Amino acid sequence: MGYIALGVFFLLLLVVVVVIYLPLSLSLRLTRKENRIEFSARIKNRFLPGGIEVVNPVTKMIWGLSRKPFRKPEKSPEDLAAKDVPWGRVLRRILLAAKLNSYIMQGFTRAFAVIGRPKLATLKLATEIALQDVAETAVSTGLLWSVMGVMHARLATTFDMHDTEGKIEVIPRFEKTNYLHVDYYCIIEFYLSHIIIIVYRILRNIGEIKETLRRFKNE
Repeated sequence: MGYIALGVFFLLLLVVVVVIYLPLSLSLRLTRKENRIEFSARIKNRFLPGGIEVVNPVTKMIWGLSRKPFRKPEKSPEDLAAKDVPWGRVLRRILLAAKLNSYIMQGFTRAFAVIGRPKLATLKLATEIALQDVAETAVSTGLLWSVMGVMHARLATTFDMHDTEGKIEVIPRFEKTNYLHVDYYCIIEFYLSHIIIIVYRILRNIGEIKETLRRFKNE
């Protein structure tokens, strides 16, 4: 009987270890073509396929934040005029969302400290831009290169980028005017244990989170 119990214990221990170190990958893609913005996110594992795709995510986000009472809208408008948005309510909800994000970031910090930083396996940031004239296009290209440099440095402090594949490019299109083409793509590799730790840290602040969500809904 003792050997059976010991065998069951080691079997459960093996299952726990396999679950904790179950590798996952998250692919994110943001594109903009002809005033149409598309965002997709897919989590990949042989056992856990899935993903989401969103068209015009900025419009949908602002439309959702402007609703009172807050609820998932049946359908956001294709083009949301700025004059039709209650910006005060939107900004207050953004601040509350930032507070919620702080609890999530605590979970990320703890997960990275215990398990290690996730790996940024692929990073491709391609931007093509043209403004009103050649001078404006040249200046905007330089500014975008600076922004990309800051973004890359920030990513390097968050993710393991020792073996990251991909490239960053900002291409001026001097033959065009008022043109912006964006194709951003990345793959993040991590373990299920990262998610477990993040969820645990979030649950530790569940009281504050519920209160913030209540204020968010009633704002």
